[in-house]
Order: sequence, then C-alpha cells, then structure tokens
Amino acid sequence: MAKSRSVVELTTRFDLGGVDKIRSLCLSPHSDSQTLVYLGTFSGSILLLSLDTSTNIVARLGTVSLSASPVESIFVLGQERGKVLALCNGYLFLVDSLLSTPAKRLGGVLKGINVVARRVRGRESSSSTDLLLLPSEVSAESSSSKKFLQMIGGGNRVSDVKGKDPRREGVHHRGRYVFAVAISERMLLIELHCDEEDGKGDSFVVLKEIVGIGGVKTMVWLDDYVVAGTDKGYSLISCVTGQSGVIFTLPDVSGPPLLKLLCKEWKVLLLVDNVGVVVDTNGHPVGGSLVFRWRPDSVGELSFYLVTVGDGKMEIHQKKSGACVQSVSFGPEACGPSVLAVDEAGDGNLLAVTTMSKVIFYRRVPYEEQIKDLLRKKRYREAISLVEELDSEGEISKEMLSFLHAQIGYLLLFDLRFEEAVNQFLKSESMEPSEVFPFIMRDPNRWSLQVPRNRYWGLHPPPAPLEDVVDNGLAAIQRAIFLRKAGMDTPVDEEFSSNPPSRADLLESAIKNMTRYLEVSREKELSHPVREGIDTLLMLLYRALNRVEDMENLASSVNNCVVEELESLLNESEHLRTLAFLYASKGMSAKALAIWRLFAKNYSSGLWQDSDDLVPYLHENELIRLSGKEAAAAEAARILEEPCDPELALQHLSWISDINPLFAIQVLTSDKRTEELLPEKVIQAIDPQKVEIIQRYLQWLIEDRDYNDPQLHTSYALSLAKSALECVEVQNGNQETDAGSREAHDCNVGSICLFESDVRERLQTFLQSSDLYDPEELLNLIEGSELWLEKAILYRRIGQETVVLQILALKLEDCAAAEQYCVEIGRPDAFMQLLDMYLDPQNGKEPMFKAAVRLLHNHGESLDPLQVLEKLSPDMPLKLASDTILRMLRARVHHHRQGQIVHNVSRALDVDSRLARLEERSRHVQINDESLCDSCFARLGTKLFAMYPDDTIVCYKCYRRLGESKSVTGRDFKRDVLIKPGWFERRLIPAKMSINMRTLTQALAKTAAVIEKTVQTTVQEVTGPKPLQDYELLYQIGSGGPGLAWKLYSAKARDSTRPQQYPTVCVWVLDKRALSEARARAGLSKAAEDSFLDLIRADAGKLVRLRHPGVVHVVQALDENKNAMAMVTEPLFASVANALGDVENVDNVPKDLKSMEMSLLEVKHGLLQMAETLNFLHNNAHLIHRAVSPENVLITSAGSWKFAGFGFAISEAQAGNLDNMQSFHYAEYDVEDSILPLQPSLNYTAPELVRSKTPSAGASSDIFSFGCLAYHLVARKPLFDCHNNVKMYMNTLNYLTNETFSSIPSDLVSDLQRMLSTNESFRPTALDFTGSNFFRSDTRLRALRFLDHMLERDNMQKSEFLKALSDMWKDFDSRVLRYKVLPPLCAELRNLVMQPVILPMVLTIAESQDKNDFELTTLPALVPVLSSATGDTLLLLVKRADLIINKTNTEHLASHILPLLLRAYNDNDVRIQEEVLKRSTSVAKQLDGQVVRQAILPRVHGLALKTTVAAVRVNALLCLAELVQALDKHAVTEILQTIQRCTAVDRSAPTLMCTLAVANAILKQYGVEFTAEHVLPLIIPLLTAQQLNVQQFAKYMLFVKDILRKIEEKRGVTVNDSGVPEVKPGSVADGIQFPTPTQKIEVVASAAKNSPAWDEDWTLPTKSSVSRDPAPANSQFNNSTVQSQPSNRTAVPTTCPPVDIEWPPRQPSNVTSSQSANDEARLNSGGTSSTPSFDELDPFANWPPRANSASIASGGFHNGTAATRPPPNNSGSSLSNNITGMKQFPTANNDFWAFGNASVSSQGGSGISAGNQDPMNSFGIQNQNQGMPSSFGSSSYSNQKPPADISSIFKSSKTEQAAMRLAPPPSTAVGRGRGRGRTGTSTSRSSGSKQQQTEQASLLDLL
Repeated sequence: MAKSRSVVELTTRFDLGGVDKIRSLCLSPHSDSQTLVYLGTFSGSILLLSLDTSTNIVARLGTVSLSASPVESIFVLGQERGKVLALCNGYLFLVDSLLSTPAKRLGGVLKGINVVARRVRGRESSSSTDLLLLPSEVSAESSSSKKFLQMIGGGNRVSDVKGKDPRREGVHHRGRYVFAVAISERMLLIELHCDEEDGKGDSFVVLKEIVGIGGVKTMVWLDDYVVAGTDKGYSLISCVTGQSGVIFTLPDVSGPPLLKLLCKEWKVLLLVDNVGVVVDTNGHPVGGSLVFRWRPDSVGELSFYLVTVGDGKMEIHQKKSGACVQSVSFGPEACGPSVLAVDEAGDGNLLAVTTMSKVIFYRRVPYEEQIKDLLRKKRYREAISLVEELDSEGEISKEMLSFLHAQIGYLLLFDLRFEEAVNQFLKSESMEPSEVFPFIMRDPNRWSLQVPRNRYWGLHPPPAPLEDVVDNGLAAIQRAIFLRKAGMDTPVDEEFSSNPPSRADLLESAIKNMTRYLEVSREKELSHPVREGIDTLLMLLYRALNRVEDMENLASSVNNCVVEELESLLNESEHLRTLAFLYASKGMSAKALAIWRLFAKNYSSGLWQDSDDLVPYLHENELIRLSGKEAAAAEAARILEEPCDPELALQHLSWISDINPLFAIQVLTSDKRTEELLPEKVIQAIDPQKVEIIQRYLQWLIEDRDYNDPQLHTSYALSLAKSALECVEVQNGNQETDAGSREAHDCNVGSICLFESDVRERLQTFLQSSDLYDPEELLNLIEGSELWLEKAILYRRIGQETVVLQILALKLEDCAAAEQYCVEIGRPDAFMQLLDMYLDPQNGKEPMFKAAVRLLHNHGESLDPLQVLEKLSPDMPLKLASDTILRMLRARVHHHRQGQIVHNVSRALDVDSRLARLEERSRHVQINDESLCDSCFARLGTKLFAMYPDDTIVCYKCYRRLGESKSVTGRDFKRDVLIKPGWFERRLIPAKMSINMRTLTQALAKTAAVIEKTVQTTVQEVTGPKPLQDYELLYQIGSGGPGLAWKLYSAKARDSTRPQQYPTVCVWVLDKRALSEARARAGLSKAAEDSFLDLIRADAGKLVRLRHPGVVHVVQALDENKNAMAMVTEPLFASVANALGDVENVDNVPKDLKSMEMSLLEVKHGLLQMAETLNFLHNNAHLIHRAVSPENVLITSAGSWKFAGFGFAISEAQAGNLDNMQSFHYAEYDVEDSILPLQPSLNYTAPELVRSKTPSAGASSDIFSFGCLAYHLVARKPLFDCHNNVKMYMNTLNYLTNETFSSIPSDLVSDLQRMLSTNESFRPTALDFTGSNFFRSDTRLRALRFLDHMLERDNMQKSEFLKALSDMWKDFDSRVLRYKVLPPLCAELRNLVMQPVILPMVLTIAESQDKNDFELTTLPALVPVLSSATGDTLLLLVKRADLIINKTNTEHLASHILPLLLRAYNDNDVRIQEEVLKRSTSVAKQLDGQVVRQAILPRVHGLALKTTVAAVRVNALLCLAELVQALDKHAVTEILQTIQRCTAVDRSAPTLMCTLAVANAILKQYGVEFTAEHVLPLIIPLLTAQQLNVQQFAKYMLFVKDILRKIEEKRGVTVNDSGVPEVKPGSVADGIQFPTPTQKIEVVASAAKNSPAWDEDWTLPTKSSVSRDPAPANSQFNNSTVQSQPSNRTAVPTTCPPVDIEWPPRQPSNVTSSQSANDEARLNSGGTSSTPSFDELDPFANWPPRANSASIASGGFHNGTAATRPPPNNSGSSLSNNITGMKQFPTANNDFWAFGNASVSSQGGSGISAGNQDPMNSFGIQNQNQGMPSSFGSSSYSNQKPPADISSIFKSSKTEQAAMRLAPPPSTAVGRGRGRGRTGTSTSRSSGSKQQQTEQASLLDLL
C-alpha cells in the first residue's frame, strides 16, 4: 500500500447538540461561496444548514417536519428556486429549497415506497445527446426525453390534491424530473412536474409500471436500465421492456446491498461486504475488484478517488488500483452508521461526513499542494504516479503537466538520479533546452543570456555545473547517512545509503544523460543562438566521453557549433579530424584542407602509421576501404567538390592527384561548384604526365558542360590520338610495357578506374560526335599510322569521299561500311566508283570480285545496266555475275512496264472525268410558264425553283420543306448518290436558261470564307491582337514582367456604349518583332525566343485562373498574332522596378513616375499587402512563385501592390517531385540581364535554387526572394547586385554582416536576417512576417490597414477611426494620401452617415490632384453625393465648388456641378444661398451664355426678389453685378428690372449700394449711352433715399455727375447755372467745329484730375477690398457693407422686406396664337386687352423671358417688356413710337412668359397708353415730369384714365422709416401666398376714391 498523503483536509464541524440523529444527507451548491446542506433525521424532519466556503462558517437556516419516521433519502431538484424531494414513511414529500413552506405529500399510488432513484443519462446514451450530472435538472420536454417516453410508453397521470392536469390546462412547467420508485413487488417509473413558482401545480405522471420486482433496498437508474439491489443480489432491469436479469447473487452471509453511481465514468459500483465491483450500463463487470478494509457504511466519488466511511473512519482509495492513499478518523469507533455526501453538482471538491449528531466537512487539497508535499518528502515515484493519474483523468492542463515534469526532473537531477531526470525533461514540452546550459558550462558564458531564469516552485537549488551537482549530492548523501546512524529519519535513497556511488560514475552518468537530452533537443524548432549552444555543448560532452565517432559525425553534418569555442579545445586534444570536419561544415575550407594535407603528408612520410582497419569510404553508393592518406585525399576532394574558391581548388589539386587520380577527377567534374574552374588554369595545374586526368577533365567539359571552344575540342582529340598511337605501338610489340599498366593507380581502390572504354573507342566516338575540332591537325598527327578508321572519319569530315571509300573498301575491307557510305552520299556515281575500286584495286592488289557482286546484288537495281556492263572486268568469272546482271535487267524492264501502266491508267481516268463533265453539262431541263412543281403542283412562273439529280423540280417553298438531299420521290441523295446534290436555280428566261444556283452558292460561300479569313488575318496583322482592337492606347505608363519585356499602356475602351468595369485599363503589349531583332543581335537561338514566349503564355494563363485581391486582375485574356502579344488588366501605375528607377523598355517616362519617391510608409503598406498575397499563394493556392522580384510586382492606380509574373510558378506537388522540376543555370561570370530571361533574376533567387544540382523549391524560397525585395525597397539599393554571376552571388550571401543591415530600421533587421537565412527552416512564413514590429509599431500603417478594410467595419468603428484620422491625415505624404487614403474614403462616400465626416477630407486631399486624375478617381465617387446632397453636405459642397469647378471639364460641370448649384439656389437654408451666390460667377465663366441665362440668372433673380434675409439679397445683387460682363444687353435690362423691384420695397443702405455696384458694372461694360438711357432713370430716384449716409450719398452723386459730365463732353455742350448752353471750343455743336486753345484744355484737364471721381474708392467687392471712407457713428450701414468678407457683413441687417411676386412670372395658360394675333390687332387699332392669368408652371423652366405677341411702344420699359430707345435727334422731338418685340428663346416645352401684356396704344405718335396707365417712367418709377421744361419733349402721358395709387410701394417717405408694405396683389396675379389660381380681367377704373385706387394697385403695373 502506498504511503499516506493528504488528499482531503478538514474544513469545519457542526454539532446538532444531541437533539436528533442524522439519517440522510444531501449537498447542493447555492452560489459560488455558499453550499446548502440538507440533513434528514430519524425523527422525520429535514434540517437546512448553510456552509460559507470562504469563511467555513456553518449556519442553521431552517427545518421542516415530514412525519415521525426517518427521512430515508433527499433529492434536490433545480438550483435557484428549486424543490427538495424526500422519502419518508413510504411517501414522497415536496418542499421548497429553503424550507420556507410546509411540505406537500404526493399521494395516489405513491405510498409504501421502499427506495427512490433518479434517472441519470450517461455520455453514451442512445436516447440523449445531453449529459446529466446529479442532481442537475432534466427537462422532460427535450427531444431526448420525448424519445425515452415513447420507448417506455405513455402513462396515467396522477394529479395532486386539487386534481388539475397541467397538460390539459395548458400550464407549462420548467421542472420535470423522472424517478423510479420501488413499492412492494413492483416498480413505477414516474415523471414529476414541479411548479417552482408557488408549488400549487405539483403533480406526477406514472410512465410505466414494472411488476415482479420486490425487496429492493437500493437502486441506481442509468440510461435505460435500473440496477437494483436486494438481499439476494443485484439485478438489471430494462425500463423499455420491463425485463430483468441477475447480475450476481449475494452470499448467504453478507451485509445489505450498497450501490454507488460513478458519474465520471458513468458506471455503477456494487458492494459485496468489503469488495466493490464496477459494472457498466449493461451490467457487465469492468476492470478488477476493489477491496476495502471493512464494509463501508457509505461510498462517495471524489474526482478520481473513491471515499468510504464507517466506524468513525474515512478512507480515500484510488479508483483504478483500489490502493488507500489517505485515512482520516472523524469519530470514535462504534459511533453508529455514517453518511457520506459529495458536492457533485458543484465543483466536486466539498465532502461531508456525518456521525449520529455531527457533520464534518472536508475539502479536497489542490493537486499542486499534494505534489509539492510529495516532492518535499522526496517521494518522487508517487509524485510521478500522481501526475500521470491527473493526466489520464484530464484533471491537468498540458502546460501544467510540462511544468511538473520539468520540476520533478530538476529535483531528480539534484538528487543524482540523472537518467530519471532526463526522462522527465524529455516529457516536458515547455522546458527550453537552454535551461540545462548552466549544468554544462559555468556562467558567465556565451549563452548566459539565453538561459531563462525560471525558479519553478523553489524546491531545488539554482543550476550549477554537473561537477558541483555531483559533489553537493554526495555530500548530502554522507550527511544523511550520518544522521540516520545518529537515529534521525532523513529522506535518502536506500540504494545510495547502502552502496554510495563513486564520483566518476555519477559524473559519467550525468554527462551521458545530458548528452542524450541535447541530442533529442536538436530536433526541436529553436532559435539560432540556442541551436549554437546545443551543438557546441554537445561537442564538449562528446569530447568529455571521448566519443570520437560521434564528434566527427556531428562536425561533418549540418550543425550550429561555434568554432571559436571549440577550436582550441579540439586542437589541444588532437581531435584534428573532427576539427577538419567542423571547418568544412562552416565554410572554412582553407583551414580544413590544410589539416587534410597535413594528414596526407604525415601518412606519406611514415610519421603516422595506418591502423589495421582501413577507413571506410562511400564511393558512388559503394563502400570501399581506404588508407589514411587516401582518406585524407578523399575528404579534401569532398570539400573541393562544394562551392569554394577556384584558386584553393587548384592549389590542392596536385597532391590529391598524386594520391588518387580518381579524387582529382571528382574535384574537377563536380556539378556542385557555382564558380567553374578555368580550363587553362586546370591544365597548367595538372602534371602533364597525368594524361588520363586531363583527358577525363576535357571529356567532362565537352560532354557534360557543353563547351563549344574549338581549341578545347582539338586539344582533347589530339590527346586521345596520341594515346591511341601509343596503344597501337604497344599492340605491335614496339613497347614492352603493358597497355593496361598506364592506367594503374597507386591506390587501394580496387576496380575503380578513370575510363570504362578503350582509348581508340573513345577517340572514334568523339570524332564522330564533335564537329568543332580541326580535322587537318589531327590528320597531320596520324597520317603515317595504322589508325585507318580514324582517318576515314577525318577525311569524311573534310569531304574527301574517294579517300574515304578507298580506306573503307581497300584498307579496312569493310564492304558494309563502304556501301552505307555510298547510300549516305546518295548519288549513283558513288556506287559506280566503289564498283570500280573493287574491280581495279590498284597497287597490285587482287580484284575484289565477291565484294563487287555483293554491291551489285544489294544496290544493282538503282544502277544503269549499261554502265555496269562497261565497268565489269573481262577477268571476272561470268558465273559470279550472271545471276546478278540478269536480275538487274529484269528489274529494269519491270520498272519500264510499270511506268507505262501508270501512264495509261492516268489517261483513262482523265478521259472518264472529261466524259462525266460533258454529261453533266449536257443535262438541260426545259421550263415554261406552265411548268408545275412536282410536290405542290403550283405553277412555277418566274419563281425560284430547285432541280434534284433525278430531274424532279420543286418550288422554293417545297425545297425548304423537303431539304436539299431528299427529292419528291423519297430518294436520299446523301445515302444513294446519283450524280450531285440538287441545284438551286432562279429562272431568268423561261424554257431557255437554267442556272446551277446550288453550285454557285457553294462557290460564293467558299470564296466569302476565304475572303473573310484573309481580311481578318490582314486586319489582325494591321491592328494587332484583339485587346489592341478593343481598346485605344493613351500613353505608356511603364514596363513589367520578366526582363521588363511587357510595355504597359493606359487605355480606354473604344466602344463607350458597353458597360466597363474600369474607366481606364492597362494594356500589356509585347512586340515580337522587336524581341526577335534583339534576340538576333544578342546571338541567341530561335529556341530561346520560343521558350521565353511560352513562359509569357504560362504567366498569362495563371494570371487568368488566380483570383485574389493581391494578384493582378485580368480583364481580357492574352491574345497574339505573329507580330505582338497583348492582354488587358486592371488599371496600373507602374511596376515596382519602374518605381525603383529601372525604366528599361519605357520610351517616354511619365511625369508621375519620373518624380515618384516612395515613402517608408508606402513601402510598409506594400510589403504588408505582398506578404498577405504570398500567404494566400502558399496556404490556399498551394503555389510557389519562385520569381518574386520588382519587375513582377505591380502598383495599381489605386496604390495597391499586386503580384504577376507566374511563369516560373509551380505547385507544391511539382516542388515535391525533384526529378521533373526545372533547374536554373546561371553563369559563373558577369553577364547583364538577358533580353530573354529564361530564369528568375539571380538578385532575388533563393540559394537552394542556385547552388544545388537538384534544386528544392518551397515556400521558404519565396520568403528569401521576398526578403531581398524588402531589403531593396527599404535600403534603396539591392542586396545582391551580381549581374547574374553566381560567384559574386555566393560571396555576397556568405559574407552578410551587421554592417549590411545598417541602413535597415532596427525593428526589421531580425526579421530580415531570418528571411535571408541560408537555412530554409529558419525562415519565417509570410504570415509570421506580417506580425513583425516593423508593421505593428506604426500607427499610420494601422490607419492604412483600417482603410483597406473600411467597408467591413460598422459605423461606430468608422466614426472613431475617422476622428483619429482627421488629426493624423496631415502627417501622410501626398502620394499616400492620393493612392492609399483617398480611394477608400471615396468608396465610403456611399455611406450617408459618414458623408459629413469623410467629405471634407476627400475635398482637401483632392486639391493635390491634377485635373485628369481628379476626373478619373475622385469625381466618380463624388457624383452620387453631388446628386443627392442636402443640408450640411450640400453647404460644404457649395463652399468647395471652386475646387470641383477648376478640376472638371465643361461636360462634367454641366452634368454634375450645375444641378448641385441649382438645388442650392432652391434650398431654404440661408447659408447655402449665400455660398451659392458667391460661386455663381466662377461657374458662369465656364458655362455657355445660353445656359447661364436659362439656369443661373433666373434663380439669382428669384433669390434677390423672394428673400427676407439682407445678406442673401446683397449677395444676389453683387452676383448680378459680376455677371454683367458675361450677359448681353437684353439680360442686363432684366437685371435692372429686378433691381427696380428690390429697391421699390427695400431701400436699405446695403441694397442701394449693391444697386450702385450693378450700375457701375453696366457703365464699364456698355458705356455711357446705355447707362444714361437705362440706368440713370433707376438711380436718380434713389438719391432721395434717406437710408444713405453722407459717404454713400456722395458716391451716388459722383456716379450721376460722372455720367452727366461724360455726356457733356461727348456732346461738347455745357449748361451754366443760368440755363444758358455753352459750346466748348473744339467740340461739335450744330455741325460747327470750334478751335481749341491749349491753355483751356490744360485747365479743364487739371480740374478733372483734381476732382474726386465717384468711383475712385468703389470697386466690385472682392475678398481684399477695404472701404476707405469711414462711416459716421450713427450710420446704419457704411460703404463696407458691400464687401464680401463675412467679418465686414456684421452690420448688414438680418432681415429685409420681400418682393411678394413670383419670379419669373408664370406664363398664362390661356394664351394662344390666335389670342396673340387678336391682341396684336387690337394693339395696332388702339384697343385695349385684358390681362390674362398665370399658369402653374415651373418658375425657372423657360428662362430667359420672351415677349408675347403684343407689340410694345418704345420709350424704355413698361410692364416688364423691353423696348429699344433710339438716340435723341437734334431737334429734341417727342419720343418715338417704334414698336420693337423682344427676342424669343425657345425651350423644351415651347412655352414662354412675358413681364406683362398690357395694351399700348399710340395716339398721334406722341404718347403711350397702357391698360393700367400710371404716371411712371420706363422703370415704373412715378413720373415726375409734370413740371419739366418743354425742351425735353412735347409728348405727355395720356390722362384719359386715372393712374393707380402705388405711392405706398415706390415712394420713400421721409417721415416713415419702417419697412414698406406691399400692396395687395391683383386678382389676376399669382403670388406665393395670395390669389393663386384665381383668374380675372383687369379693367380701367376712373379716379374715384383713394381706397379703390389702392385696392386696384396691380403688380403687373410694376412690370
């Protein structure tokens, strides 16, 4: 049995005081700190206690009495306001959880109950998916409960006392619980309904009754089975079927049955005396039996322990083993039965035990404290066992488990149990390997900072070297032994105390186990410094154990050892091989080679002796044994095979070749070297006697490296030829040495040799395969030798066919080779020449008749028999040649006859075809007018008809029905061809001519197809690929793609009617012709060009398939012709290469690109976007780009950085297949980027793709390239600038220092170093890079990221962000604002809520945009806002209208800006009206005059007339003054009319001064005459206005006097004070010119100069205008009131009287052309006409006004119509009566309006008569000429009708200062508030009463 440990601890006790005895117990958590305790007593009552778990105070809350019998069991139903169910006296009682109400007994069938069990559903229950822990609620309305109820069947409801059925009454209870009750010989399954509110609706339903079950003492209901215990044994009862089965029976002598539900395992514990058996839900035993010390009174479950109580003791056992881990006494022996309860519904840590009158509470000790207690007692095995139990039960987290393993490991380590300690270390996942560094190397050391300072629980001393740990441990053991001998119990290992270990053994064990831990730690993902520490310390431990082989294996593998820490130690300990391996692994090749050379030298000199066992060496997967010097040479060769300095290789090549030529060949022919050796230097470095090495090296260069140097080929051929000559001499016996001895080596390699074939075979193979050597030089060498075959090859190379035939036929006597050579020549004379050589060999050689016969036999058929017979020698035996010659002759005759047959057959076929053609032409069908269709029998006449091959004729309609292949007879000519398909004919001449239309149609169709194809081809060749046909190129924006071969153009669609995704696009164009010319100039092959074009096609294809925001979006796929390639993508700005200054292939660099300077913020944002795209490519698309470089990253017009250039991209599957993956070959010398880059740029390529013969590509390769690009962007210079030179690339890569990253921000250096690591596993992922502090620490970048995803945020987030952005956006540079900030803000303008916040920023940023950029990017986003803006948004847009106006063209101005301003005119907001009036002039300057008159001018008139705000009227009048210069005279007269109406009702100082401004503008624009005629009549009456102060009145007078003075100067006449006119000298008066004295002129000029002009200090108000004349203190309005500055307008009156009329007046709806004609007739006849009514029209729909049909007399303005006054004549006669009509302006609805249509009559040509005559001048001002002199004219106004009294409107009384009131409108006028819709006729009234005159004062008279 295990030693006792503290699992539970006592909390508190509670004594009932001996009043009653406890029978049952139940715990229920009430809150986090309170637990309710229900005690059932023998006296039949329930006591309620409350335990405060925080203070351990027990309080008694209440009690309730049930009956006089004991309370057998208690169940708590529900948690907060639940119920308590108790079994007492055979009945079930319900009471509330706080015992505040009397208990209610459930009657009916529930009486005589023995035991109650509640249903619990297990985790594997088939009827439920929910888990139920006791005593939590069970809802009977859940789906699982319904299934269960269906399985066991329905039941009979038994209601409570009141008898209400809650289901029928519609009452739904939350608490429904299912119980099993045992009553006598039956069992009832009931569903209890508890009303938790008031308890009035409590009831139960009997679900099922199971009979035949009696004597039940205890029950457990789990899932669908009930385990019942009786005196006889235990049974399993099915609730579904009602059947029962015996689990097992109890012995005759045994205690009562006892059951316990194990909730954690969902199993049941059955007790038989002191033995416990665990069964599952099916009653099957699980596991072994549990044996307790005694039979327990009660059993509980506490976590993974079982708790038993009895005889005043409580024991805690492990569930699995049954071992007792703690025993607690809580009462005296024989204290009576005890009850145990565990808080299973709570945290499960509270435990209560009762005696007869006491309750004792225990709480489980936390497992951390248990483990600490065991560790303090050095009971490590028990602690480990407890940890394993906690882990298996899921009671502990992984982090805590790792922590505990590490803590136990430390304690074991300091207790000298090193193996067990390391085992615990290895189990800990959170322990860092650097934590063991202090045990190996004393502090301080290189890795001290890498050791985490974690003290754990503080149970062990701090780390110390292993020597100190061992010494301290031994001392502790001795001290413990001494104390034990002294009688003190100390925790010490029995093994150590009985047999103390030695220090050496302990130290060796410590080192071995620490080595084991470090070996395992090498496989973990660790930081680079920690890896360095592990490998270095591991090497030190190997050295301490003298494990030489392990040291060499570690040093020769990929390791992170620090050479500086190991160099001196390994040298002192003479571990030179390990040191050499270490040097080699760290790239220190020179030092490693020096050691291997020292090895070879010492072995060769005999200083060192080889051991008996030779060194194993792996050569081409074959293990061989080498001597010491050969092993040194082999290792040196292995180093030199890797990339290294060429000079170093040449330096050591000599001694390696001396030892073993094979190793020298391996060095020379290595494919791993990035920088190749120069052949000239290699040949110089090798001993000339070592011919085989030189030959093998040259063979490798030519065959494997494809060297094309003719000198190299010739040298190799000469070397082979010399060796062949020596071999021939050896074979001839001229040399005693054996030929094979030349290739013997002084080595123990065995069968390894340099060449596998003979030297002559190699020479012949080379001569036949190469064509770069000099054959004549070789012939000179071997001319006199016996190398005939070699000579034949050489002579054949130089074209001497005869010599070749002689050698083959006569010297070598190889007839087959000679004949084959003749076949290759291909001429018959070659065979004849060979035949001649056979028959006449010359040089006394016998004729070769057999060879000649063989030749004739094989090739005689192709020879001329006559020539052969002539060549045959008379000496040739006829028998040899007869058969051959006969066969030749027969073959000749056969060929001749065969040719004749072919010729005759051809003639026969030609004759047949001609005959068929004639037959077809002779077929005629005669058709006349009476011919009928053979199908419908209709007369053909002149209709179209068709004739079939069987001569049947049908009309066209029947032909369409029958088809072209089937005639009326039913014959199908496609299946049964007669001659041809039918003809389609049109009758031209009946019965005379028929045309084969079918044939003609087919011919024409074919011709049309050919023409169409030709035209398409021609058009495509002329216009280019389809993208160039669909889009119009605007200008080149940059270049991109591999080698910047693509030209990027900004373009727009040619078809503007089709909807386009982008307003402009980017067209990629690649000129094939230019590419081909560049390729030819560079000397590249056509195959290279084709490969590059295939690369481009692959790139375009992948771009189309990839859809991601970080990949360039293709609008139109790639199309090409023979001259060009083109595709269309989203609009781009340029490539990143262009942005970095590389503008190759850009003809004209755009201004934006030329002046572009990327800020660090823009670079950060771009890098972040690229990293996210790379993450998508690697993890979602599973693609490896392999060409991440500036030319393949594009910047869009919106500023986003996107990827292209996927031509080199491969999938992850392809990357895993190394055999099929393409490798990249880079030169070892400086070359510029090729025009056809068939591989990625070396400056941005990962080293694993460069230096390896079998490259491996992965996502880390892209990370390396991405790091190079990031370095270039941040440092503004490339990391590698190697010009595709591999050597320079590797040198730069190997010597990256901290100085290299000096220009990089500190928070990016570490990430960049990891990305550029040569170890692929160290490089971070793209997702890791996005978490760099380089990005996260930049607030502005975070703002840009928010803008990127702004549409995904809610309005609250946007609002908070925009508030912050409004404070920081000024920190952004212009490019970031334009391309990064502005586009998302424009997109967000669609959000109406955010518009007021976003719009000011958008408009401010737009100020930096040029006009074109604004129209393309910003204006489209503003258009919806312009069309729908209201309120403050409209006010803001009007204020910034000048910005939008200056950056848009006229078309956009008219379609977008003008409607905005028109809405502003119509708005009721005074602020908007003021602002739009200020901007009207700038708009009018850019609009057409007609648009200004029709759209703007009427609304300005309307605002001036309708407003009651003085500031609005002042701005309206000032606007009219500024518009004068853009208007014609007719519009100016309308302005004067508006001013007349304003001044009639409003004569405030601001209005009058603005009137003077308008007058001044008219004077400057149209001169004195127009001003005198039209303006002065308006100005002069205003001089009497009392509102003018002194300065203002002076300005008016100066203006009038200036006009009069100019008139006098023009007339040359002045009037003195006495009224006598004086004619100035030099002027014209009555046609007489007077002389001009000089002195007089000077006086006048001086006077004019000294007198102040009226407009000397008056100008049109501007922002900078400042009034000169100070206003008096009492003036209400001074001259500064007309200025436009807001600060100067404070004195403007806030209100003014409105002019209560419609502006412009509405056109009468009842005016027709006939009425106009009648009016004109009445006008001419002197009649009068009535005033028509106005229609309900848009007041500004038909502006400007046009005159109605009535003619108006001259004399200025009358009733709103304009007349032109002729200049006054010399006689001063009366006013002219010429009638002039106004110019009409047509509108869309052809309506018009006039200022009035009062009739005008002419009486004697001297007067004006109006419908409502009034004594007014042309402006309606009251006539004041009654007292005028007669010299002004003799005409007077007609006084036939009395004038209307309108003095209240137009007169300004001196005594009345209040705002003037308007007269009531006439019945015919349509006003805004009065008289609308009423029509009447204005009649003339006599001058009766004044009241009648006032009532009839019509506003029309004002017009």
